[in-house]
Amino acid sequence: MLGLASCTPEDADAPLPEPTTSSPSTSAPTDQAWQRFTDARIPQSFELPATWSVRVEHEEAANEIFTFGVFDEKNAKQLELRWPMMGIGGGCGDADPAKFPEFVVLDRSDLSLSGYAAPTDDSAPERFVQPHVAFTAFQNGDRVETSLAVVNTEAGGSCRYYSLLYTAKGYLHLGDGYTIPRDAKTDGFKSKHSFATMAEAKAYIGTDEYKTLKRVLMSLRLG
Repeated sequence: MLGLASCTPEDADAPLPEPTTSSPSTSAPTDQAWQRFTDARIPQSFELPATWSVRVEHEEAANEIFTFGVFDEKNAKQLELRWPMMGIGGGCGDADPAKFPEFVVLDRSDLSLSGYAAPTDDSAPERFVQPHVAFTAFQNGDRVETSLAVVNTEAGGSCRYYSLLYTAKGYLHLGDGYTIPRDAKTDGFKSKHSFATMAEAKAYIGTDEYKTLKRVLMSLRLG
């Protein structure tokens, strides 16, 4: 068993909302204890409420590839950590660039990560920006799909967005879903947090649930 701390549409024609920029010290509910999750198999760690749990969902020990699910007090999966992410990439096939999703960043807070270094062998290193927690949305028919994750690239200009932290040591996903939409297809895609309108997605930022999830992400340490 893994331990905590002790272990080693708005209407389609309506204007899009302006993104917010939150302070890294974003508050979260403080009426419960928080503990730091660590595991000897991965270098990363993060904080979570003491009533939450973390479980291994996928493991390739020989290749040191792991997926950890983060579950709330009701045993509902809220986030996941994937390290290292493999098999990322691939084109958009015959997808029409004119129909690419228009991604909108609704909330963003920069992170200062000790030991962070962007990849040096990337074909487009200029795409990497300051690591940050981003709440990203796109209009998908009559629904608004979202992603909340630690990232260091900007969404846009493609058929999908990988919600990843690209580092010199590997690609990390800590968030509620590593790509929006999946497989370059929007039909039938539904994210972890799906909303009827962009206004509802924006309002979610003010909820205790969102603040708790964001606090988990903001607490990331790389080693």
